[in-house]
Amino acid sequence: DIAAGSSTDLDGSGSPDECEFVVGGTGFATIQLALDAAPNGAVIKVGPGSHAPFTAINRGLTVQSIAGDTQTFIDGGNSARAVEISGRVGTRLTLRGFTIRNGSAANGGGMLVTNADPVIENCTFSGNIASGSGGAIHAINSAADILLSSFIGNAAANGGAIALEGSSGIEGGMHISSSIFRDNDAAVDGGAIMSASDLFLLECTLELNAAGSLGGGVRQLDSGRLTVFTSRFCRNLPENISGAFTAVGDNVLSQDCNANAVPDAC
Repeated sequence: DIAAGSSTDLDGSGSPDECEFVVGGTGFATIQLALDAAPNGAVIKVGPGSHAPFTAINRGLTVQSIAGDTQTFIDGGNSARAVEISGRVGTRLTLRGFTIRNGSAANGGGMLVTNADPVIENCTFSGNIASGSGGAIHAINSAADILLSSFIGNAAANGGAIALEGSSGIEGGMHISSSIFRDNDAAVDGGAIMSASDLFLLECTLELNAAGSLGGGVRQLDSGRLTVFTSRFCRNLPENISGAFTAVGDNVLSQDCNANAVPDAC
């Protein structure tokens, strides 16, 4: 069928896309349809292009792009949340290699995570908005591992990029590593991140984020613990971190992004 042109093979596996959990081509029309059909433990491969929002409830599987985040988008169309994840069965849900953009909701414009512990890898969150908390991600009673990801230009009342609240319910809290937060905005607190839970930042960069009141980089509340490992905070306004935190390693908290010994506002 592939040779005859009647079937596509977007992932290059040698099998027709309709015989696998592939989204696009002659495979599934949407990510949601593939999720509904795939068993836990499966790998759903998503072709390049713009894809509609989806919801994953009590799922333990992997959803990954074929062409990476620069070519594969989950788009809320400025009118809907892009991704919703709740619960867990068996293995963790992994989301890999997408740009989550143009999401809009009261809380968690890009993604809402409830009582779950997803792995989010090599993703970009951009242009997501929430009228309440968490422009890109709102996590409630959840843990997550976020790595090698970027949060650019998201906005909310609290937690321009990410808002955390409630007990993690799962050992470990939220871990964010090797990720970038830039140009996110909160009308009130937490330009990049508003945390009322346990949060660990490892080798992250937070720069040029802004809050109307407290914590241009991070606003950490007493109900959780913030630990910062070898990360860089630069020119987040009105301050880089508001609230108690534990610093480990060579962290940089500065108003001099280009390291020329002159404050950037001068």
